[in-house]
Amino acid sequence: MIKGIAKIYEIPKDSCGIINVLVECGTTSVVAKTVLSGLKAVIPVAGSVLNAIVAAAFTAAIGEISAYIMEKIYLGEKSADDLDWAKQYAESEFKNTIESMLPFLKDLAEHADLNDIKKIVKRILKEFQKKGKKRD
Repeated sequence: MIKGIAKIYEIPKDSCGIINVLVECGTTSVVAKTVLSGLKAVIPVAGSVLNAIVAAAFTAAIGEISAYIMEKIYLGEKSADDLDWAKQYAESEFKNTIESMLPFLKDLAEHADLNDIKKIVKRILKEFQKKGKKRD
């Protein structure tokens, strides 16, 4: 997905450092792992359901964060070599993502059927869309 977004923004293939930063931030987020572990203890639903919802939210977050960073590079406002900025931005956004997800995940504790879970995922995705519009 990240490589596809890079292609849209015409990020050169030799700028793999920026792609690696985004992948790394999304997969090794300490905040995310800590929160998820805590939620599994409090929310009485199957761990796989919670994992699926968090995975969907993180996929959306990675896409939004990647698009924002690559748009800045495309517009010449940032450099593809500025990995520190990209890493700081991505980590900050992942932290904000987790914090914005918490109310929705708590709703899951009360609404564990499939239709309600779909609604919760849609609400999470709407939050990302709102964030994207605020940045513009």
